[in-house]
Amino acid sequence: MLKKDQCWRCDTICSPPPSQIACSRCEVALYCSDVCKDNDEFRHQVDCQTAALKRICAGCGKEKTGVKPCGSCRQEWYCGKECQTNSWPAHKASCQAISTKTEQLSRKLKSAYDATKSVSGSGLATVYYWGNTPAVDLINLPLNEGVQYNKPLSILACGVGDPRNVILSLSQLPDSYKEELTFVLNDICPCVMARTVLLLYMLLKGKLYVRINGNNYKNRSVMRTCKLMLS
Repeated sequence: MLKKDQCWRCDTICSPPPSQIACSRCEVALYCSDVCKDNDEFRHQVDCQTAALKRICAGCGKEKTGVKPCGSCRQEWYCGKECQTNSWPAHKASCQAISTKTEQLSRKLKSAYDATKSVSGSGLATVYYWGNTPAVDLINLPLNEGVQYNKPLSILACGVGDPRNVILSLSQLPDSYKEELTFVLNDICPCVMARTVLLLYMLLKGKLYVRINGNNYKNRSVMRTCKLMLS
């Protein structure tokens, strides 16, 4: 969470107030310079839509932008600490009830997850050949660094599963990006990891540089599985 007067792009504290440049639409996002504001244009679009929404403060009853939700139940909105403090006696009962229900649901979900994990073991019983969710662009330059970004990138994909996210991320890079791009892939299941490495290798026809550190059991299993699949 950003601190008070913190630049939404570079995290610098914008002080004194005259040096702050606010987003003209939501009036919530602050920047320390026009450069930061311009560079954050694409990434801020989603945040801006949310911040620009007008909500009624549960404390003073006024409709405003930039109000924040209760940190416990997230059902009531407040424009400041004073309004939240003054509204607490009336909000306390419902807030605590929602928090209790949330904790109970969390325990039930954890119990269900633990039961599933004990049955599936290492995860082999739930392996999907090509994923079970839509692929995601892990880089998405327009909403992050910007389409003009021209420096090397390194992406860590823990629990990579299959290569669909990697492939989509590569296909969405702008043609102007010519820098080095490194993907570090990891997965708990050796056979899944080996399959992913092999598929990427086949798709790129040998142009993919793959280095596997074989100093531990899991990585030795990946290498052994790769050899079996190749043979």
